[in-house]
Amino acid sequence: MPVLFPKYIRLQGCLPPTLVNRTSILARIIEHLKADTVFLTHLHSDYFVGLPEIYLNGRAQGRATPIRVFGPQRTKDMMDHLRLPSDADIRFRSIEDKSFGRPQNIQGAEVMALDIEEGIVLQKDGVAVSAFLVEHKHVKPAFGYRIDYIGRSIMVSGDTEPLENLVKHAAGVDILIHEVMSPALIQLLEK
Repeated sequence: MPVLFPKYIRLQGCLPPTLVNRTSILARIIEHLKADTVFLTHLHSDYFVGLPEIYLNGRAQGRATPIRVFGPQRTKDMMDHLRLPSDADIRFRSIEDKSFGRPQNIQGAEVMALDIEEGIVLQKDGVAVSAFLVEHKHVKPAFGYRIDYIGRSIMVSGDTEPLENLVKHAAGVDILIHEVMSPALIQLLEK
């Protein structure tokens, strides 16, 4: 039987919609933007470049709660700096909301970012999200995540090399999503 995780769970690289398949259904994109919780595995730009889209347009699409961003050390700094250049946009859109008689959604423009460590990082509505350290060459710390919900579990590795900590946290999961790179591509990138 399929297990549906609560809609606020989003575990992925945050790519901007322009990089996503343009045939995606608009409703799916809007639901994606309404996510109020994001988990970052590490702070490479290809993993967070879409955060401004989720942050700003999620508020415009009706997210009425602050966006929560969990990630490695410096995540809070990054999100604090994202908020600064967004202030003008938020003010302009709040004025538009007021002039069109829409409720002003100030809470949706707030950010709650947390620099995490290994262990349980979120428990809500029966969902437990645990972060565990992975080995990502030159990027420290980097995390994988395990989500447990009503007797089912999913683990996402993030970018990593094989290691015992990953095997330990993958024990008993129902679904393992593991990033891989071709050895040939790695050799090409190292040149």
